[in-house]
Amino acid sequence: MDKTNCVLRLNNLCRSQGKRELVGHVYLNIAPGELVGLIGREGSGKTTLFDLIRGKRPPSWGSVKIGGHDLKKDRRHALSRLTSMKKKGRFPGFLSGKTYLALLSRKQGIDPSSRVIKALRLTRLIPHANEKISTYSKEMKLCLRLAAALIRKPAALLLDEPAEGLDSPGAHDFLSLLREICVSEKIGALFSSRLFFTVQEFCHRILVMEQGRIVAAGKPRDIKCPPDKLYRISFLGRVPDQNVLLKEKDIVRVERVTNHSLEMILSTRDARWLREYMERCGFHVAALFPGRKGWGEI
Repeated sequence: MDKTNCVLRLNNLCRSQGKRELVGHVYLNIAPGELVGLIGREGSGKTTLFDLIRGKRPPSWGSVKIGGHDLKKDRRHALSRLTSMKKKGRFPGFLSGKTYLALLSRKQGIDPSSRVIKALRLTRLIPHANEKISTYSKEMKLCLRLAAALIRKPAALLLDEPAEGLDSPGAHDFLSLLREICVSEKIGALFSSRLFFTVQEFCHRILVMEQGRIVAAGKPRDIKCPPDKLYRISFLGRVPDQNVLLKEKDIVRVERVTNHSLEMILSTRDARWLREYMERCGFHVAALFPGRKGWGEI
């Protein structure tokens, strides 16, 4: 990769709190049009890393460059090339999506006539532009958040677990759209997730974070190490408690995907054993999908 053409570059980025290392020696270069997934369990350091990139926390060591501007030496210009998609916050439901984006762009000193329609078109919200936000579905509101992030025409985009809470089809559609936008608009994006299933199909590269360090990096097909096995399982009715499942020695890791499905990693067992185990415990399995070997197997 040509490092001079990177929209986001992290060089030996570190953050410590006392003797505790929160983020350690992170190197990353993201090119225009590249979508990179950051995978890690809760508490692995993903949020701290995002805070360092946003300038919310100073690094103990290392540097951040955004759109060629050093965050420490040229903070204003660096942050002007970066946008974070907001994960939370209420929308003014009485406004239309188009009016909301127009007000947001004026607040940021941007001519709405040049950006709002394009942001709506990119996020496929044009047919609903004049509808009240209160009528939007969860997926449409997520697309509106993305449209708001695109108003500034960023070089780099950060997304903190953007598909959290969506069902599988909704997550698939949103991440497919995100990749399409990144490629067409030459935006370099970094988004975090706790779930390998969420990112493996859409990212150009994947980073795996554990205890503040990047422990693996590469294309999705390269992030593997047998014999652990990754599965997504959907239930009819009750869903088992994650902490209870982890007491079973053959279940290595469990993460909730939706209200009715879990993603889990087994050590030596297979899908047949998993289905039988769930049925023995009184849970009704609707579907069970084996995934490619992924981040949990490292």
